[in-house]
Amino acid sequence: MKKTAFVALAIMVLCVSAQAQCPNGNPSGQTAFDQTISFPSGVTSMTVKFPKFNPENGMVTCMRLCITVGGVVDSLSFENTDISNPHDFAATYGRTDFITGPGLSGAMISTISKPYNFSLSASDGIQGSGPDFGKVINDTILGTTVCHTVTTQSSLTEFYGPPNDSVSYNYMITGGVNITSSANASIGISTSGFVRLRFEYCTCPASVLPMNLRNFFLTKITGSKVDLNWNGFDEANSDYYYQGEVSLDGRSFVSIGSVQKNNAGSGNYKLTYTASRTGTHYFRIRQVYANGYVRFSEMRYINLESSGFPKFSLFPNPSDGIVGIKFANFVSGRYKITILNALGQTLVAKEILAENLDRVQLGSLQAKGVYWIKVTDVNSLQSGVQQLLIK
Repeated sequence: MKKTAFVALAIMVLCVSAQAQCPNGNPSGQTAFDQTISFPSGVTSMTVKFPKFNPENGMVTCMRLCITVGGVVDSLSFENTDISNPHDFAATYGRTDFITGPGLSGAMISTISKPYNFSLSASDGIQGSGPDFGKVINDTILGTTVCHTVTTQSSLTEFYGPPNDSVSYNYMITGGVNITSSANASIGISTSGFVRLRFEYCTCPASVLPMNLRNFFLTKITGSKVDLNWNGFDEANSDYYYQGEVSLDGRSFVSIGSVQKNNAGSGNYKLTYTASRTGTHYFRIRQVYANGYVRFSEMRYINLESSGFPKFSLFPNPSDGIVGIKFANFVSGRYKITILNALGQTLVAKEILAENLDRVQLGSLQAKGVYWIKVTDVNSLQSGVQQLLIK
């Protein structure tokens, strides 16, 4: 006779202290999470989530994940139903747990098992007692703790993110009680279980991390071109680089290029930026560590002119359907015209050759709403965007 009872599982997330060394010999800290997650009845797999670490709060130097599997035989009973002969009965409780996810090259696996044996006399006809009946109650089987620690800087980048983002792990169990006896018996099985997960980040607070960038300033070269200049007091043993960023609103930044640090020591750095739009431009420098942690310089801003791309407006705007372009400072050439709707879907994509004129009619749109007209110089790839309202 073989019989298997599957385990109902609860997950408890605990935390322990781990050691890590911050730059300049500062003591490390930790950020850990403590929560309890339960599997619904009959479910043997689920997703377990932990918050990502906000890079504004510091740098992660390690991630440590530990699992300790525990199984509970709440009740296991055998009653010999053979009235003529005694019998030996055997059962084995076993369970294997798997967890996969970020930072793990393969599955973390933990296995527990325990055998049970009952020597029972012939049935005495009395249910639930006597020498023909054997029972185990509330027997807890605790497995060894299995841990995995991530310290490779490149592997830690996936653990950074905004406060509402998370890393997800897949958790799965297989197991139960296996009955190997062939004699007839009345069998009762009830099991439960738990797994303790310890998840934590080793951290270095932002206040103890070095910012090697000094004296960041802007130098305007032409009306549309600017140099970003700064000094770096660089550390030979630290792995980072510098990246320049620009924004037109002081909030959303994009990269304009990167510079590797000077391994020989202090150095002077420069990035050159040419504007494709007229207006106030905001600049900052990021110091990017190998593990994905970043620190930012102070922000600088300057007014720049477009680098020669023709300024244009739409006519008429609002419009009853006609789409036209009026150049404010006409430059002859070939231009790619893209018309997009409010959902970002491209409705029109065409090229025009503009020569000896300052107005171009593109066609008409039938549906009312808001559209975006993008004009791109085919040679320089500089572009501008205007909004059009069809009423």
